[in-house]
Amino acid sequence: MRTVLMIILGVISLLVIVAVMFQSSNGGGLSSTIAGAGASGAFKKKSKGYDALLNKLTIVLGVVFVALTIVLLVIK
Repeated sequence: MRTVLMIILGVISLLVIVAVMFQSSNGGGLSSTIAGAGASGAFKKKSKGYDALLNKLTIVLGVVFVALTIVLLVIK
């Protein structure tokens, strides 16, 4: 059982990496965050289409990754 969950965790981690790599860059990164540049809070532009799908996929895969990691820690 543990081996199967470890294999699934490996596949999920690869999918998270792929989903993050395919996302488009939306800003200046950490430097713009520190400097306070860009939109904040409710004024951020909503992503549509492909970017929105990748954002949702990344969130779902991240939650599954964390949950699966906790399950593996519990059944140790």
